[in-house]
Amino acid sequence: MQYLVFQPRTDHFMSSAHQHSTIPFSLPTALVKIVTPQGLLYPGETVTLRCDISDYTDWTYRWFRNNEELPIQTRKTITISLPDQAGQYRCVGRRRDRPQKSYRSSALPIIITGEVTVCLQSGFCKFRANEV
Repeated sequence: MQYLVFQPRTDHFMSSAHQHSTIPFSLPTALVKIVTPQGLLYPGETVTLRCDISDYTDWTYRWFRNNEELPIQTRKTITISLPDQAGQYRCVGRRRDRPQKSYRSSALPIIITGEVTVCLQSGFCKFRANEV
């Protein structure tokens, strides 16, 4: 008989098909992706982020910006506003069944890199690269 045993200290599952052999099962790893927009990010835009975790369903998501948990954000996608919410985004999944959690994603930097046009009342306009 084959069974799974969770090893809390290592965050791994061990499968035993035989008394003397075990096969480690790693927890799934979360991945943050930009859904929209594609390309350069500009001040005033909203950005939709998605947390992808493969192999399992029924996840509840936790989101982090600059390593601080975002309150009341438990959905697979979140929408942020620029430039106020620019930063490093991560996510992690939790669920009732095993595995009960995922590894936290790597950080995805959300940085404004678009060009900004500054115009004075005199009509003079200047283009400059903006990075937050």
